[in-house]
Amino acid sequence: MRHFIALMLEPELGGQLQGLLGPGPAGLDELGRAHPGAVRLHATEDLHLTLEFLGEFPAERRPALAQTLARALAPLAAPRLRIVAPGAFPERGRERVLWAGVEEHGRAGGGAGDLADLAAAVRGACTQHGVALDPRPFRPHVTLARLRAAARGQVPDAFYDKNPGLEWKPTGARWVVSLGTGGPRAYRPEDSFPLAPHRDGGSRDRT
Repeated sequence: MRHFIALMLEPELGGQLQGLLGPGPAGLDELGRAHPGAVRLHATEDLHLTLEFLGEFPAERRPALAQTLARALAPLAAPRLRIVAPGAFPERGRERVLWAGVEEHGRAGGGAGDLADLAAAVRGACTQHGVALDPRPFRPHVTLARLRAAARGQVPDAFYDKNPGLEWKPTGARWVVSLGTGGPRAYRPEDSFPLAPHRDGGSRDRT
């Protein structure tokens, strides 16, 4: 079973996101109907932003890492986020994964902020416990769907022009287990790591 640390979308917000990007001729629902079995949509309850992937983490080491994460994250301010335009991995035209981008409020151009602090704290805690970290740079996003070969390259350009513009105010991170059962739910959130309330006046400016 694979494990990761994530910010989980509240079900209501996840439903709003799917409602904006799913229906219509340029939406995921239509893509799925055009290519039956080739589009696997994530359940509303599974939508999340991954902070760090742990892989097949040994059960006997989990309590110690969970304690370190709780101590490291408790003082950090909860980020104020916005869910923005969709994208794809590895790239448009060869899509295997469709996602919605995530920006920190007031930082449309990226840069350091509360979300970056949070991701760095998670990575630091994982490093202390010998986790092999993902070498790719942190690129905040919410995965929406995974595509099989028949649907790759068939995503309408208009899908990428959508911008949900949804405000998201997570209050804590979760330890999440990938179930791998083929059922309606792909993930199970477990340990919770609450964050401090967001600072008044927004994220500090470090530029």
